[in-house]
Amino acid sequence: MSSFIPEMAQDERLTGVIDTISDGYRTLNRKPWLVAIPVLLDLYLWLGPRLTASPLFQRLSIFPASPVGLPPEQARALQQLQEAVAKSASGFNLFTLLSPGLLGVPSMVGPGTLSASFANGMPWIFSVSSNLVFLWLFGLLVFAGLLLGCFYLGLIAQAVRDGGLDVGRLLRRVWLYWARLLFFLALAMTTLFVLGMPLLLLLGLASLVSPHLASLLLGIAWVATLWVAFYLYFFVDALVVSEVGVFRAIWSSVMVIHHHFPSSFGFIILSILIGLGLPLAWQLLLGSPWGVPIAIVGNAYVGTGLIAASMIFYRDRYVRIQATAARLKNLSMGK
Repeated sequence: MSSFIPEMAQDERLTGVIDTISDGYRTLNRKPWLVAIPVLLDLYLWLGPRLTASPLFQRLSIFPASPVGLPPEQARALQQLQEAVAKSASGFNLFTLLSPGLLGVPSMVGPGTLSASFANGMPWIFSVSSNLVFLWLFGLLVFAGLLLGCFYLGLIAQAVRDGGLDVGRLLRRVWLYWARLLFFLALAMTTLFVLGMPLLLLLGLASLVSPHLASLLLGIAWVATLWVAFYLYFFVDALVVSEVGVFRAIWSSVMVIHHHFPSSFGFIILSILIGLGLPLAWQLLLGSPWGVPIAIVGNAYVGTGLIAASMIFYRDRYVRIQATAARLKNLSMGK
């Protein structure tokens, strides 16, 4: 596949990073309804009822914070950490799991943010006190959020790939996107476990020899993890735009970045900067109740445009790779 690089490097027809991002927002401007799901979801999370497990986490303060024999300073630090975790977790709204940041679904609403007091006083709060019910609801909301995220991404993928909307086809395909995504997540967690356990053992042994050696190994592990995440950046795009299986989507993402490394690096960095920078501006509007809807819509617009741009970037370069492969195959066959 490396033989593709010279020919594609000479091709001037691919749009650059800035133009691709502009194309993403032009696609969104033609179909502004693409922001509907993140906007409606944020409005629900802002104004709707809350679901918490505060009774469960408040029980943490009842349990001993530290083992017997721990020095007083460490015991106090562990107690403070335990109380901070319990306080933070008790305010967590389980419904925020419906907005999966893992898929890049834009959201301004997080745990403990955006009260709806100006509209209807304190929001309704439902509490979960059963461990079994909490685990069941947690899993259900995570799966439902991933399914909703796949539907949202499928809408954008149709706009990028087909230029239109076919809800019937999307309703049939979204289950496949969802199943493939779940398989990928299971595969990723299994891989992390298989590789992580020996790594933890190695770090423990290294720390006995030298703390600096352990820090070096940990740094290498973090760099390797970031490198893998970088090459998998377009995995979800491949899943919904090319509509391929998990391993083919992984391969497609790797190939796009491998053959277009400089532009891919620039696009990813610029997307991250935009995605992280503009929400800071929206935070300025959160002090006013009437500024919140503006921030929600603005954040959904920016996030959706970046997703569309990412799909366009992937689509154009993946098509070019396929076309180049076909030309080389024809040449090798003497056609």
